[in-house]
Amino acid sequence: MKLLFTSFAILSISVTANAANFPSGAADSSIEKGYISYSIGTALPMGKFGSMDYFENGAGYAMPGFSFELNLTRKIHGGPYSWTLASRSSLNYASSVALINDMNYANPGNGFDVQWGSYTMSGLFGGVKYDIKPHDKITFVPRFMMGMVVATLPEMMLRSSWNSSYWYKEIECSASTFSTLVGLGMDVKITQHMKLLASMDMQRAYPLFVGRETLSSSGSRNLETLSQPMHTMSLTVGLAAELK
Repeated sequence: MKLLFTSFAILSISVTANAANFPSGAADSSIEKGYISYSIGTALPMGKFGSMDYFENGAGYAMPGFSFELNLTRKIHGGPYSWTLASRSSLNYASSVALINDMNYANPGNGFDVQWGSYTMSGLFGGVKYDIKPHDKITFVPRFMMGMVVATLPEMMLRSSWNSSYWYKEIECSASTFSTLVGLGMDVKITQHMKLLASMDMQRAYPLFVGRETLSSSGSRNLETLSQPMHTMSLTVGLAAELK
C-alpha cells in the first residue's frame, strides 16, 4: 500500500510538472517582444516655421514636406511599456513664391527673384511607448521621445529684376540641437508577424544657427546668428515586422 501511494505521488508530480511546462512554453511564444518598422508621411510646418508673414520675426516660409522614420521597439518584460529607438528625418521646401510676393508688397516698385532650397532635420531619438489594446488586432500607442537632431537652413539667392547687377546670398548652414517628440499611433495586426502602422506626431526643435554667412554684390560679407524654430506635425503610415 505504501509503495502504491509513493508511485501515485511521483506520477502526480510528473503530470503536474509537464502540464505546467507546456502552457508556459506556449505563452512565451505568443508574447510580443517588439518590432522593427519603417514609416513615411507628411511633415506639416507649425507656428513660425510655417509662417509666411514677411514682418514676423522668425517666419520660415516652410511648406508641407515629408518625414521618414526607422524605428526599433522592444517590450519591457512583456508588459504594456516598451522602450523605443528611432532614426528620424524630415524635409520641407521653402516657399520662394510667397517670399517674392511679400517682398514685392513690402517694397513697391521693385521686383525680386528668389531661389530657395529646403529645410532638413535628421536625428536619433529614444523614449517610451505604452500599449492600449481595445482589440486583439488593434493597439493604440502613445509615445514620448527625446533626441539630438541636425537641422539645416537652405541656401537662398535673391536677385533684383530691375537691377540685374544686384544680388544677395545666404549660405546653407547647419546646427545641432535638442528635440522632443510626442505622438499617438495605431497598430493593426495584418499577419502573424506583420503590422500596419499609422501615427500622428508633433516634433519641436529650437536650433540656433551661428555663423551663417551672407554675401552681396556690394562686396559685403557677414556672419550672422539666427534662431529658427522648426516645429512640425507628421502624419505617417508604415509596416512593422515583429521581433522573435
